[in-house]
Amino acid sequence: MAELMAFALTGLGAGALFAGLALGVVINFRGCGAVNLGLGAVAMLAAFGFYELRTNVGLPTVVAVALTLVAAGLAGALFDWAAFRHLRDAPAMSKLIATLGLLLSAQAFIAEFYDGTVLAAPEVLPATDAVTIAGIPVPTNRFVLAGLVAVVTLVLIAVYRWTRFGVATRAASENERSALLAGYSTNRLSLINTTAAFVIAAGFGVLIAPITQLDSSTISQAIVPALAAALIAGFTRFGVAAIAGLSIGMIEALIVYLQTMSWFPTAEGVPVAGIADVFVLLVIVATLFLRGKSLPQRGSELSQRLPKAPAPERVARPAVLISAVVVLLLLISSSGWRQSVIISLIAFVAILPFVVLVGYVGQLSVAQLAFAGVAGFATSRIADAWGLGFPLGPALGIALATAIGTLLALPGLRVRGVNLAIVSMATAVAIASFGFGNETWGARLAGDPVDSPHVFGINLGADASFFLGDDALPSAVFGFFCLAVCLVLGLLTVNLRRGHLGHWMLAVRGNERAAAASGLNVRNIKVIAFAISSMLAGFAGVLYAYNFNSVSTQRYELMGALAFLAFAYIAGIGSVEAAVMAAIMALDGVVIHLTKMAVPISSQWWLIMGGLVLVLVVARNPDGLVHAEGDEPPPPFNWIDRGVKRALRRIREGASSDKVQEVAR
Repeated sequence: MAELMAFALTGLGAGALFAGLALGVVINFRGCGAVNLGLGAVAMLAAFGFYELRTNVGLPTVVAVALTLVAAGLAGALFDWAAFRHLRDAPAMSKLIATLGLLLSAQAFIAEFYDGTVLAAPEVLPATDAVTIAGIPVPTNRFVLAGLVAVVTLVLIAVYRWTRFGVATRAASENERSALLAGYSTNRLSLINTTAAFVIAAGFGVLIAPITQLDSSTISQAIVPALAAALIAGFTRFGVAAIAGLSIGMIEALIVYLQTMSWFPTAEGVPVAGIADVFVLLVIVATLFLRGKSLPQRGSELSQRLPKAPAPERVARPAVLISAVVVLLLLISSSGWRQSVIISLIAFVAILPFVVLVGYVGQLSVAQLAFAGVAGFATSRIADAWGLGFPLGPALGIALATAIGTLLALPGLRVRGVNLAIVSMATAVAIASFGFGNETWGARLAGDPVDSPHVFGINLGADASFFLGDDALPSAVFGFFCLAVCLVLGLLTVNLRRGHLGHWMLAVRGNERAAAASGLNVRNIKVIAFAISSMLAGFAGVLYAYNFNSVSTQRYELMGALAFLAFAYIAGIGSVEAAVMAAIMALDGVVIHLTKMAVPISSQWWLIMGGLVLVLVVARNPDGLVHAEGDEPPPPFNWIDRGVKRALRRIREGASSDKVQEVAR
């Protein structure tokens, strides 16, 4: 027992980070009603900033810490001014998506400048002293960190309970209009609270970095267990959040200790990875099921709505024209252009799940790319174990992804919106570590090859031969195959929105209680939406596997899902037409390939800009860049529609063929 206690106490370091981030989440929610998923990224940026000031600039520790905290406070004030101020009366989901933009940009920024390297963070607290418990040395800095968590928690409790500022914040969270009538500025309260949340997250990021790993993902993904702690605290109680965060850290340390036991499950002789992430997921799911409506409602009047989800009209003509352009590019372009076109086609399929789930039903999930990975890995393993290739192997892989994705609907039956986003984020992390990180059923060290699809002996894969163009990979034949899949799935999603089921989904998105009162089965509609979304994600995972003739965990990580969600929301999350533009803008797609021809820009810079634009779009234009007012089709489809109509009118009027071609262009 003493040995278990010693190992548990070593987890106070990571637990302090979880607790500090949980305190920041509670502060942010109290101040402006936003669940800030970007606080982990703030802690990560602060840790790297302190590293630069201390190691490369050579500043003293105290000065470097002070400058880092000041910079974090300024960043918090700037983010509140740029995003939260404009989202004061917006749904909680819109605020959360804005923080996802912050997370995406921050991780891409670190990945760009540090190229995935792991750094040794300079120490702030001494790590040489230790207390021996049951023969196991426990560094004293763990106790210091736990003490700092306790001090910060007590200060926050005192400030928010007995000061005028704390009373004003509580009043605004209960009823913003009454707080305004009492003379409190909700904008100022939000600014101060967001700044405080950023400073606390940055401070614990700097202190914990020497204990954990200083890279582009470890500290930022600590927001997931921090969200579990904040959920347990109901996003309101500081003391509960701090205790829960410390406890989760200690339990994760115990899991590491138990991995040394002979009875612990193994995969290929190695202890099964990802158990700690699965534990956090179970904590979140259990908390939501026990609490039900665990996220309290902020007392503000919502004058902003969710993004538009217009019914598609006149899609046949634009679909034919875009398909013709794609075919032409595949036939005459070079290998680089073909790859970018194919990537955009696959990205279109990967974005459709977000259109169905977020745009049609209003259920925010970031786990769809993880389900795509399930289909990709299953396709490889089924072919290797059972010898089933195309189409049976991919069909079984997609069915497995659909089944696992539908399980996510179970928490969605009880919660929605922000709560579901938290569950899906934990699910994506758990699938990546527990699912893809274990060699028995996930990624293998020897690789996971995927044979090209064949139909009646005809190769449809990226290595297929074709009589036109060069012989470089990928083949135009695979591009035609991807285009056919895009047309089928795109028309399926369009008809889904046009049909009765699509109208029922929008009714559920608008008001679940009103939809149930009108006789709709909200539970079944949600389950069907999750199943369709997961199936579409499975198709994307299989296409990715066939494009590279292998499966890799890097293509199905949380970062990729955030990128797809960002570009989908920028274009317009509620329509298939906008998904076309989002796919063109996607990472390594047509737009970035064209941009690289003029400006040597890396993919990470593209993600940095995508995250920043996402914040601005959510705050300024939640409908996205595509959707126009009125019944006219959105651009670029309205431009195509107008051009074709004018060309036909010119033909009827007897205009010259040159003029017709000019107008059509």
